[in-house]
Amino acid sequence: MNERMQSLQQSMNTHGWDHVLVTDPKHVYYLTGFASDPHERFLGLLLSTVNEPVLIVPALDADAAGAASTVKNIVTHQDTENPYLLLKRQIQGAAGTWAVEKEQLTVSRYEQLQQHVNADRIDDVGVVLRELRIRKSADEVKIIKHAVRLVEEVLTQGLAQVKIGVSEIELVAELEYLMKKLGADAPSFATMV
Repeated sequence: MNERMQSLQQSMNTHGWDHVLVTDPKHVYYLTGFASDPHERFLGLLLSTVNEPVLIVPALDADAAGAASTVKNIVTHQDTENPYLLLKRQIQGAAGTWAVEKEQLTVSRYEQLQQHVNADRIDDVGVVLRELRIRKSADEVKIIKHAVRLVEEVLTQGLAQVKIGVSEIELVAELEYLMKKLGADAPSFATMV
């Protein structure tokens, strides 16, 4: 378990949570190193006071999750499967108290969660996750500084492409190309306005 998950585990003990379910892709990435855009598919990191962390991903992301995630227990689901049944199997019947990202969870997903795990109480872990992310490690500061330099270079080169007759879609393509050319994995923001 990495340092970030250990910090979250300590918060679980402080708040009396038996299980934490993280479903926001950016928080899953922050905690596990696995970046994904699952669209409508279920993606979740389950932390429990009694079991090792479990990363639940769509089956099509299994290889990528295995390669990138610090979580070793990866459970996959097909589009035809109910991921909440998988979640229920992971907790082995012990409902207890839960914390979820309430701002991230739709009413439909909340109802499915409650139906399948029958939690005694469901709290919000969002504040705890935001507090964890506020404190930056030396590595994070280094990455942020690199990202700032990269964005500045992309904007410098990209602004040179702004001319009469150049369409927005052409500028977007150029900016995204420059980001990747200069070393970005992908844009961290929407380039289309």
